[in-house]
Amino acid sequence: MVKDAFRFFTKEEIVLIPELSGIQFGDLKEGRILLQEDFLLFQEYIKSVCALNIGETKSVGKDSAHVRRIKERIKRGQALVAKAKAKQGKTEDELDLIDLVSSYLAKATEVDIKTIWDMPYYMFQIQFRRMQMIEEYDINLKASLAGAKIPKEKMKHWIKKIQ
Repeated sequence: MVKDAFRFFTKEEIVLIPELSGIQFGDLKEGRILLQEDFLLFQEYIKSVCALNIGETKSVGKDSAHVRRIKERIKRGQALVAKAKAKQGKTEDELDLIDLVSSYLAKATEVDIKTIWDMPYYMFQIQFRRMQMIEEYDINLKASLAGAKIPKEKMKHWIKKIQ
């Protein structure tokens, strides 16, 4: 079960090394070993990459000034997300992973379900966000061509950084 969880997020084969209290990723020659003292940092990294860190950020130890600034930015972003969700009146009808996958597959007909399940979770999120950006751009472009007045910031091309 542990191996499956790590494979889901990293798409890497792992080997548990109880003697070192660690986990080896990939081939031993590569030297990618996660030790117990780095596990909390790895866990926080996975949470942020996969956008799973919705709750409060936890302190892992004494933080440097740079880390404190980053944590403050994360907290401000979380507050904005919470405010936006409250403003939208989110209910129990929020989308699950399967809803996102089926929506993506409905639009991206060249992709099959096996390809989606083989993707790391964060990669799927990036692909899904990119699809949303393309859709938004297409809708705004069609509305603009039909005579609607669309603000310039909404008419930026979809080939840009995902935020």
